[in-house]
Amino acid sequence: MNNLGVRLAVVTGVVLLVGFGFTLTRSIVLYPPPGMFDVFKWHWILNDAIVGMIDLAAPLFATAVILTFSLFVARQEFSSRRSGLRFSEITRPCIVAIVVFAGVYTVTLGTAFPAAARRRDDAVATSRMIRELWRVGRESYARQEYSIAIRDLELFLMFMPPDQEQHEMAVSARSFIDDARRRIELDPAADTPTEPTRYAHNLRNLTAADLVAQASEYMARRDFFSAHYYADLALRETPTNAEAIRIKTRAQAEILSPESRPREQLERERFEKKRAAFTALQNDDPITAYYGFRELIDDSSRDPDIERYLDEAVDRIYNDLSFFIDEVEGVVGFPGRTNVVFLASVDPTVFVSAAKIIIAPRGTYLVRVEVMGLATDGSPAYHYSSEYGKLVGDHVFLDAIDRDNPDRRYAPRHHMANARPELDRMVRIPSPSPGFSPHRTIALISAASGDLAAAPIQDLIQMREFLPTVGLAAAPIELELLTRFASPFTLVTFGVFALAVGWSLRARYIARPPIPTILLLPVIPFALTIVYQAYVHAFRIAATTALVAGGFTVAIVLVVLVAAAALFGGLFAVALSATR
Repeated sequence: MNNLGVRLAVVTGVVLLVGFGFTLTRSIVLYPPPGMFDVFKWHWILNDAIVGMIDLAAPLFATAVILTFSLFVARQEFSSRRSGLRFSEITRPCIVAIVVFAGVYTVTLGTAFPAAARRRDDAVATSRMIRELWRVGRESYARQEYSIAIRDLELFLMFMPPDQEQHEMAVSARSFIDDARRRIELDPAADTPTEPTRYAHNLRNLTAADLVAQASEYMARRDFFSAHYYADLALRETPTNAEAIRIKTRAQAEILSPESRPREQLERERFEKKRAAFTALQNDDPITAYYGFRELIDDSSRDPDIERYLDEAVDRIYNDLSFFIDEVEGVVGFPGRTNVVFLASVDPTVFVSAAKIIIAPRGTYLVRVEVMGLATDGSPAYHYSSEYGKLVGDHVFLDAIDRDNPDRRYAPRHHMANARPELDRMVRIPSPSPGFSPHRTIALISAASGDLAAAPIQDLIQMREFLPTVGLAAAPIELELLTRFASPFTLVTFGVFALAVGWSLRARYIARPPIPTILLLPVIPFALTIVYQAYVHAFRIAATTALVAGGFTVAIVLVVLVAAAALFGGLFAVALSATR
């Protein structure tokens, strides 16, 4: 086997296999991480070993290069005088092999590495989640909340691996589910309702007859919005009132009729906005209605219709979009990101902090939420907090109620006297672009505070553009991007330096290497790993300094210059070794 490139490929394969065996053994020794569920044992071990293997790829490859030239190439075999080959012709296949391996490493670093890291972390997260689902499901069953128990235990079974259907806990979960369903069939009243309690609308102490009279008076004035409003209030008290039904139907038809548009342009535009907000309210979209009426009341003189329907939208938001306390308490034990702060709005400035963000199968929740708004001069305009929050649409709602006890409620608590926004029970989540969902926003904010090594490259690029819009620094993301960008060049540099070292140390003997040499072989990868980690650490310090001093572009230029200088140094070392 005279081809050095083939020899290098074979030795590299052997070294990588030995390296994987080492990382696999290390993962077995380190198992289990806190909260791990044994059904995911080998899933976690294998992915952790893959992550460790890819992380050590550069020093392992450099080890393979040194071993190839120091043990498997004799001085006599590739002497320029004996072979008739120039030094460049001898080393060219190895340089090509180094570049090819760097290309494979680049692809692996961008695909297999984050995927394995994510699967490893997901194994831990899923373990903690299904343990919590198991606990909450059994507790709900014991409280005779059978619908909730069925929901949580079915989620527990859904996240169990397919080959664990006969696991003791899976069998018990199916038994609980079957028994809960049987109990609901026998006595539906025994089950706890699963929908929030709705609060009755305040009828302002008017009887149904008074409300119908008001509606009729507004119809006579062709004030269709007011007529519809009072007819609707009457129907809430007496749903079968024929006169109220007639007035409401006619008023709604007039409001939605194209012929009802005023002639004046300004009035027509205002009427269209008013009708759009009204339609949103009728279609059970009180948030859109609120912002529509809010814009109208800000831009115009006092309009009783707008004021009434704005109050109606606020009431609907507060009463209809609360959530259950036990929704959050059932997932508090799930894994999540802790101590997260972000900017929810720039104008006006609104900051949101959460002690924990939990992205669970049943929804996205925040624990111990604080909201602070700033005035134009930078002073606090308002500050309130709530124990729990739930992401609904593009808002986090902060009003949690108990299923059974109306006195137990986690509503926002204000920390500044006489300073509260109109909608203090919700906060809007920013969206940097129309196609950017609030759930994606929360997911990226959450991921930015976690292990960036597990993030795919496309997520890192998206985070770099997005995080500044929510008041978070992009520097950690940029540092991770720079590190990944430089990693292939680092591998090539280490490979070229290893080529120079290996060529200088190529074997002088004809038979096997001496025993002391063989015994020292394991020292090589450990020594190279220390050098590699020191180099990467120094690189990250330099890149961070460049990011702080000059920004991302300056840091990229620095990375290119450092990589070029290191590669030049390696090639120079190879050229010097040709004389030895």
